[in-house]
Amino acid sequence: MKKSGKIPEPFCKRSSAFKIAAVLFFMLFCPSYALVEDNPGAAWSTHLYNQERQNISPDDISLPPQGRWSKRISSVNPFKRSGSTEFATSPAIYRDTLYVGSKNRRFYAVNLASGGVVWKFKVEGEVNAPATVTEDMVCFGSFEGVLHCVERETGREIWHFNSRGEINASPLVTDSTVYLYSSDNRVYALSRAAGEHVWTYFNSSPQYVSARLAASPALEGKRLFVMFNDGTLVCLDAKTGKEIWKKDILNGNLVLPRARRTPYLFEGLVYVIDGQGYIAALDGESGEEKDRYDMMKATDFVVTKKRIYILGASLLALNRAAGTVLWKSELRHGVPYSMAATSEHIFVLSNTETRFLDVPYLEKEIGQVTSYTAERGDEAWSEKVPKTIRANASIAGNHVAFVTEEGILRVFGTK
Repeated sequence: MKKSGKIPEPFCKRSSAFKIAAVLFFMLFCPSYALVEDNPGAAWSTHLYNQERQNISPDDISLPPQGRWSKRISSVNPFKRSGSTEFATSPAIYRDTLYVGSKNRRFYAVNLASGGVVWKFKVEGEVNAPATVTEDMVCFGSFEGVLHCVERETGREIWHFNSRGEINASPLVTDSTVYLYSSDNRVYALSRAAGEHVWTYFNSSPQYVSARLAASPALEGKRLFVMFNDGTLVCLDAKTGKEIWKKDILNGNLVLPRARRTPYLFEGLVYVIDGQGYIAALDGESGEEKDRYDMMKATDFVVTKKRIYILGASLLALNRAAGTVLWKSELRHGVPYSMAATSEHIFVLSNTETRFLDVPYLEKEIGQVTSYTAERGDEAWSEKVPKTIRANASIAGNHVAFVTEEGILRVFGTK
């Protein structure tokens, strides 16, 4: 698991003795608060960063960003109605390339610095689910229920798998297995090499007539965690698919339907937002509730070794052990939708309503991306986006990237 206390990259290339001296110097004379310490390079290779869905990049981004570009990746036809109501996908970043799906039945590999298309792949249905990228392959699902795995460098299809329902979740890829959660109420384990079926788990609890939850599976060690559409959190044996425990998290109550539903795994605990809108920490082995953070109803959150950051009506930083408030920052840029973190900053994506000449019925929403310091919650940078944001951001290689509801891919920052 990741720990707090980032060590600057140059220190990692010195001798052992120098490392120790440098770390001691940094701890004594550099008081700024950092969220994470390891830096595997420029990668945000799956939904919410990693297999534990921790939503923190070890990279930081220079503020204010010196470069920015945008690219339309959806149909330009304003009268075309799609199967889903929101552009829910978030981009994956691997090295110098960004990977993102579209409602125009295309999946794109895009140069991170310039926005130029490296390759594109045509699919039968919309691609609303975030992709997962590895050294050799990219896996992504479609609204038609097909999981595609293609070569990372060329976009040539390696294999595909047909599920029984639309795919709104990011697949989870290990050295040997690809895990897929589909809206057919099933979790599939497939061989990574050929997409062959290994096992299937079916959630037998009652289903409710409701919107599909945008929840991706999370993995820690040998345990796989999945939040189903009926609000049930299930812990599975990742090798066999056997159910270890099951817990009703939402109790049929979607107080905040757009709240984060993907489990967050950290140091043996599973963090989820319950039906009341509060964050619960469950024991990963038993499902027993160990802690609860009810200071504020949450839409999103980030957990570190010493702190938990909660996004709701405001942005809170709490002492993770004691639950006490360290700082509170009021949100001045509309209704928050999601958050993402770097080693030094918290990024919030939000939407605010504007009126033309202050006339009712001539209203529209515009997006906003805002950065706050992780140490004290001070606003560091903010910029308007002319389109609504209904997705998560991805941060790597000094870039922050996200997709607007209308299908505009936006990237801030340069190397």
